[in-house]
Amino acid sequence: MFRLFGQITGDPDFDLLRVTAGTDFGLPSPGHTTLTQLPGGNWAVDSFFYITYRIDFVGAPGSVLAGMSGSTTGTIRMGAGTGPSCEGNCPAGTICNEVRTVNADGTMDICCECVPINQACCLPTGACVDVDAFSCTVEFGGTPQGIGTTCATANCNAAECSPTPNGDACNPSPCPGEGQICLPTCINYDPNTGQSTVVSCDCRDELECHAVIQDGGNGDGDGEVTPHGGGNPCVVADAGGTVTLPPAGCAYLSPDDVHMILDGLPAGTTLQLAPIHTNFICGGPAGTQGVCHTLLPPTVCEDTGGVLGGNFDCFESDANFTINGTGTLAGFNRTALIPLSCEVVTAPRTPGDAVQSFDTDMFRMFGQITGDPDFDLLRVTGGTDFGLPSPGHTTLTQLPGGNWAVDSFFDITYRIDFVGAPGGPLAGMSGSTTATIRMATGSGPACQGVCPPGTVCREVRTVQADGSITVCCVCEPISTTEACCLPNAACVDVDAVTCADLGGIAQGPGTTCATTTCNASDCNPTPNGDGCNPFPCPNDGHACVPVCAVFDPTTGQTLITVCECKFDDACQIRFAPGSAPGGGPDGGDGPRGGGNPCVVADNGGGTVSLPPAGCDYLSPTDVHEIIDGLPPGTTIQLAPIHTNFICHEQSGNPGVVCTFNPPPGVCEVPGGTFSGQRDCFDSDAQFTLTGTGALAGFNRTAILPLQCEVHTAPRLPGQPVQSFDTDMFRMFGQITGDPDFDLLRVTGGTDFGLPSPGHTTLTQLPGGNWAVDSFFDITYRIDFVAAPGGPLAGMSGSTTATIRMATGGGAPSCEGVCPPGTTCREVRTLLPDGRINVCCVCEPYCACPGDVYADGVLNGKDIQAFVDCLLGVGAPGALINCACVDFDNNGPSMSDVPQFVQAILTKQPCSPTP
Repeated sequence: MFRLFGQITGDPDFDLLRVTAGTDFGLPSPGHTTLTQLPGGNWAVDSFFYITYRIDFVGAPGSVLAGMSGSTTGTIRMGAGTGPSCEGNCPAGTICNEVRTVNADGTMDICCECVPINQACCLPTGACVDVDAFSCTVEFGGTPQGIGTTCATANCNAAECSPTPNGDACNPSPCPGEGQICLPTCINYDPNTGQSTVVSCDCRDELECHAVIQDGGNGDGDGEVTPHGGGNPCVVADAGGTVTLPPAGCAYLSPDDVHMILDGLPAGTTLQLAPIHTNFICGGPAGTQGVCHTLLPPTVCEDTGGVLGGNFDCFESDANFTINGTGTLAGFNRTALIPLSCEVVTAPRTPGDAVQSFDTDMFRMFGQITGDPDFDLLRVTGGTDFGLPSPGHTTLTQLPGGNWAVDSFFDITYRIDFVGAPGGPLAGMSGSTTATIRMATGSGPACQGVCPPGTVCREVRTVQADGSITVCCVCEPISTTEACCLPNAACVDVDAVTCADLGGIAQGPGTTCATTTCNASDCNPTPNGDGCNPFPCPNDGHACVPVCAVFDPTTGQTLITVCECKFDDACQIRFAPGSAPGGGPDGGDGPRGGGNPCVVADNGGGTVSLPPAGCDYLSPTDVHEIIDGLPPGTTIQLAPIHTNFICHEQSGNPGVVCTFNPPPGVCEVPGGTFSGQRDCFDSDAQFTLTGTGALAGFNRTAILPLQCEVHTAPRLPGQPVQSFDTDMFRMFGQITGDPDFDLLRVTGGTDFGLPSPGHTTLTQLPGGNWAVDSFFDITYRIDFVAAPGGPLAGMSGSTTATIRMATGGGAPSCEGVCPPGTTCREVRTLLPDGRINVCCVCEPYCACPGDVYADGVLNGKDIQAFVDCLLGVGAPGALINCACVDFDNNGPSMSDVPQFVQAILTKQPCSPTP
């Protein structure tokens, strides 16, 4: 068992329950399998593993394990199959062995025999035992020395943490430190062939800084380090002390992944498109520029500029796809060549440096074919500027003789749109699929892992005389000062904090003004992603504002990625309350956030059961207040946590405020004022009460059991992003007979005359769990009657106000003004690492779904317009409003068709769209 890992979080008993095992994780887990062929051809399988496991747990608050945590390591035998085995002692020099004989009726005779021991076994300690090869490996963790050897003649030495003889890995040395394993620290590779060899190893924690081969290191897609590799080498000629990009003659491949078409195909069916991106041609014929924002002269690829402050590249290329069908399209196989037009932006690099390492971005990418025998349309779109973030990185290493080794990748978020051709295997099918894939060229190793505080994991590249490159991973000190570029293009050497105070942009550890050229700031994110730099925008009234941000639902942190010059009230990213830089309301450096993360499991139906189990609703900045009935200048502030959601426990319970009685244990049933779902549940409101004014010093905690009914708008299970309105329809709870309160009552909810609207967004993460971002603007009434003899004696009153209660990591939202006929909407894209990219765009607005022809009535004119917009064919005319295709707020899709048909048949009235 080489690797085994699994965990659950947010469980009623466990905040974390994790199981880790496997030899590659430093937890040896050997096994053995015996396959015996039976009459007819089937096989009997007898298999076992001696699994060394580590179980880590953190008890959930409020459970029987609250306050407990720990890590336990042990070994257990896990087996499958029912066959007997042989065990026991044999005379000296022999070992108990089993002999299997298959009978004609399918049974097996298993006989146990003592057979001679014929191998020496060298143990990791250097000791030697004479056992059979199986026992040597499985029982003793040793190395068999070969048939006919004995300990009398074998020379065993203790294994050291060093490369294996053929350099394909580090040997499995028993490391001295707990949790340490033998990891590569230096790897030598040939940039011309892609072959890699481990040249040094060290005992380190598996998360410490160490060397790894890039995916596809041996050309078989598993990323394994091997001297027999092939990779995808890329070596190009010098061009003025650097490389002209894209690298001529190189191909970008995806080592492990394929593009996929999912949407619009039958259930369980996919089209897998294995890609090769190649044949880069600089600047097309005069008068053409493809998707590039600036026209370059013919044969010219690269010019200065772009959002990363370095260069931008404009080129034509080919995407060669090998297409294979699965499911109902099994057997569909062909190649398709799609001409692509691309614009890439790169960060600055210094020509002449022997190693040049810089960020890149696939800014725009577009290509399509039409009139194909299988596809009326096959279109590929990607690029950050198209709302499909596609960041990358490139490292150039100069070789003896002057050529350059290029190691480059892009994590391309793409959208594939297709319409099947009539008469072909895809006839009647169409759809749009969005996903992310890594495309890379080159074969160099990389460094990953953590280092001690004050240091960072960096790669040191050394070019050998034979043209190979040795990459070593070291922890280097982080310089306390760095070059700081001020908005006026001046440079000062200061620490990053001081640089930010000066309104400048820190250039990174190790930089100095002696080698740095500063330019006037563009409208870009600050280097640490906590805001937009104070760029003086050219248009009067414009400011540099955020329009895209990457949000981590597990930590609540938000990193700004794109800024634009706009009016200050224009459509842009708005941050959740309390998400100042550094994660708290007091500010600080770094990503915004902290939030109140809420990640829950799928309920088996492609969505989430509400309320979200294990999550709390908090108020990021506000508190409930009691004002009425207290002396002037005096308040009682109630900081709330709404938690412990329990689905309806007893049918017919007269204490429940719900307008319906769901079965015991059920929270959610169809219905409600939004015609979606309605939820009935019990919960707790935990208040921290703090007095002010005449009640300064009054402080305590009170828990009010609440009963709630929530209504939600329809959502489409299975969609990766589900965004819908909600409403706290009814909420009620009280305590009586308290030492301080004869009565403390909280009432809220739209049905009680206290409007409490809300909204929920569900985003599916890698692995299937869902990030939940949800809030309610609850209008509440707090009634209280003080208890005699307490600090509030003689006081009573009723206070009404509104407070926002929210759960989730505090994902950014989109708000602001858009041009007439459009509205500000957020576009969410899931990144491979589980983070969510949120971009704010002005999209066409539709006041009447179905009125695609935009003439104010639903009639036959809308049908062809609906079909054209849905399939993305043709060019929308002056009256066509494709936003009116979307009935369910999930974007135009086939799920809108039934609702459109119903709207047309019933001739629902509507007002003209703007």
